[in-house]
Amino acid sequence: MSAELISWSLRQVARFARAFAWIAVAGVALMAVLVALPSIVDTEAYKPRVAEILASASGRTVSLDGPLSFELLPQPRLVLRDVRVGNVPGAATPTMLTARRLAVRLSWQALLQGRIEILRVALDEPRLVLEPGADGRPNWWFPVLESARGERPPLLPVTLDRVEVRGGRLVNATGLVGQPIEAHAIDLVATLDSARGRVKVEGAAIFNGLPSTFVLGLDIAGSAGPPVDLTIGLPGGRMTFKGWPGRRTDDDPLRGHFAIEAAFLPEFVESVSLVLGHPPLRVNEAVLKRVEASGDVLLDSRHLTIDALSVAAEGERIRGNLQIAVEDAISMNGRLSAASFDADRWLERLRDRPLLVPSSRIAGAAPAAPPPALRLQLTVEAGAVRYRRDIVRDLVVAFSFEDQAFHLREARAVLPGDFRLHRKVGFEGDETHPGYDGVIEVNGLHLRETLKWIGIDIAGVPADRLQTLRLNGRTRPVKGVVHVADAAFSLDDQAGTVTADIALAIPTIIGARLRMPQLDLDAYRLTAEALSGLVPPATAPSGTGTASGEIEP
Repeated sequence: MSAELISWSLRQVARFARAFAWIAVAGVALMAVLVALPSIVDTEAYKPRVAEILASASGRTVSLDGPLSFELLPQPRLVLRDVRVGNVPGAATPTMLTARRLAVRLSWQALLQGRIEILRVALDEPRLVLEPGADGRPNWWFPVLESARGERPPLLPVTLDRVEVRGGRLVNATGLVGQPIEAHAIDLVATLDSARGRVKVEGAAIFNGLPSTFVLGLDIAGSAGPPVDLTIGLPGGRMTFKGWPGRRTDDDPLRGHFAIEAAFLPEFVESVSLVLGHPPLRVNEAVLKRVEASGDVLLDSRHLTIDALSVAAEGERIRGNLQIAVEDAISMNGRLSAASFDADRWLERLRDRPLLVPSSRIAGAAPAAPPPALRLQLTVEAGAVRYRRDIVRDLVVAFSFEDQAFHLREARAVLPGDFRLHRKVGFEGDETHPGYDGVIEVNGLHLRETLKWIGIDIAGVPADRLQTLRLNGRTRPVKGVVHVADAAFSLDDQAGTVTADIALAIPTIIGARLRMPQLDLDAYRLTAEALSGLVPPATAPSGTGTASGEIEP
């Protein structure tokens, strides 16, 4: 290599070193200026302009009562203290939001182009007062959200990708059924996917004294899918809802799909009752510990309707639909069905155990107010029910319960011993509908098996007796009493008719008269003493019912 080439290379290196040194010095100087600039600029002079920008973005009055500061490195950031945002016209309180500290991260690129563009926002100890405005729209709805939905051009260039809230509080919050909610210690992070028009909010809070978690997904792009996807975690379980919140009116109901997972039902029921603003209720854990439920829900101003309901508990699954109304009483109508149901297990769990037990969450709490009256009109179906250690098949029971009276409208089942029972109660009529007769059909093909299942000792009766029982007739309701008129029946080879009045209430009262051309007691080897032992006593314990009758040979 020649001396001239080496000399030229050294000169080029020296030239680049000097250039790099000047760049480094300029960079250091620029960084020093950027670091020092916030401390030498009078930021108080810019507070009115910042308040004006925020007011334009929110459509509300904005007051900055505390100091204002900003940083340029490593990312432009504006910090406001003691911020107040005014409420919507027609609201009861003048201030909607107060915050001890508001930090806003800005875009370097936008600043270099002479624009202000907000990237991230952090709020410390905000206090938000919720209430509707004069137009009925909630006061937390800002024009910037309308911009994201494309309803109007944005008032302020906003490409928010993150909002943080620390130590927040909600005032005047209400739940889906109008219950008051006190929420504080709110910590959340909201992220915005502007490309998809989706907002996701995750956080934790104290709701009505209960530690809770929540995940909320919002569709602000106006797509055809459900705009709300909400999951709330409470002690003992969690609830999810995906659908359209609406205004819970007849024209704009809440509708969507809900799901409940109660890993520990006693604590979950207690938590839900407190969140709803009611005295705490607690389920006896010896009866039921875990439940899962889901369904399609519709809530308007008067009714809660649940379709495609599915409830799973302790290996059992119940499906159906319900409509619930709360006025002067709680009214519940609907249909419930199960492929199989173990009644023996549930009766054993409920034996000498209450379903609800006192709550220990609130010591010395005032006694709960008397529950409202309950009106039920339900149809219950089950393919197979295990009861008394055997299977009842094809069970259908339709009943109503009102004013402490139980009324059976229809009952159909196949009992052990192929004992088929069908009772359809008639309707006594009212001012607009005429009454109609019902039917009663009984066909017991293996009566001895049925009686043994019931618990009747028939060992002393000959094996060829008590084999079959058939009954067929019409029933006519008269003022709430089912009247059976001249129903034909046959017991083995003996036949007759029966007339009875059955009051299907609590207690049940039955009065009957049997007419038989002949009665062969010798065939059954029943003495007069044994026969008299089968006749019910004149009085019965409360709730078990009474019966009386006579036999005309």
